[in-house]
Amino acid sequence: MNEVQGRLKVRDEEKKALKAEWQARKEKRRQEEERRRKIEEERCQREEDRRQKAIERKERELAEMRDTEVKHLTNLTNALEETSIISNPLFESIETVEFLKRYCQK
Repeated sequence: MNEVQGRLKVRDEEKKALKAEWQARKEKRRQEEERRRKIEEERCQREEDRRQKAIERKERELAEMRDTEVKHLTNLTNALEETSIISNPLFESIETVEFLKRYCQK
């Protein structure tokens, strides 16, 4: 009877060791899956941040271009509305044309 009890005890210890090993492997697998999931989430978040920054940059560039175009248009409109020739951005060209007209008439 002692021999059978000894074998049973050894078998129970082996089962406990196998179960503990199985639980350790299961836990290790779970931790690895969790680590991979976190890495994938971080990668997705970085990609989303990158896309968002690109969208914001494009919107900012468009707004700057629009503002610049409006500013140039306003400046050009103001210059054309002014009545004095000297403040006209084409003053030098006008002056040259007038000089050539007078030269040709002589």
